[in-house]
Amino acid sequence: MLLYSLSTNSNSIRKHLRTRRLTSVRQLGSDRIVDFDFGGGESGQGYHIIAEFYASDFRILSLLRVVQPSENVRMAVGELYNTETVARDFQEITATRLQEVLKKAGPKDVLKKFLNSSFGRVPWRSISNMHIPVL
Repeated sequence: MLLYSLSTNSNSIRKHLRTRRLTSVRQLGSDRIVDFDFGGGESGQGYHIIAEFYASDFRILSLLRVVQPSENVRMAVGELYNTETVARDFQEITATRLQEVLKKAGPKDVLKKFLNSSFGRVPWRSISNMHIPVL
């Protein structure tokens, strides 16, 4: 018996993940973003929960080790987390640029690895709606 009620968001997550198993947890890049991958279930469809961990005022709560990536940036417990130092500027990927890169691919290249090496780490889902004409 629950003595408290869950939020609508929590209930929705529980409903979708009820028959799923946590298959992997990974950190995205060097930021405090974690991807929880849930696989399996009756339909075989997997789900991801992507979470970013920080205090309300971007104050660092705990660290595995103190890091000083540059002279004017210090990452230590109690310091403010500067989101601008870790934010990535992704290249804009146009259909023309993508076609140029794909023409250079060899027959044995793995597509995801080839694209990541050509463009760097890119949020591929953000361009999934792009219409690419057949080469």
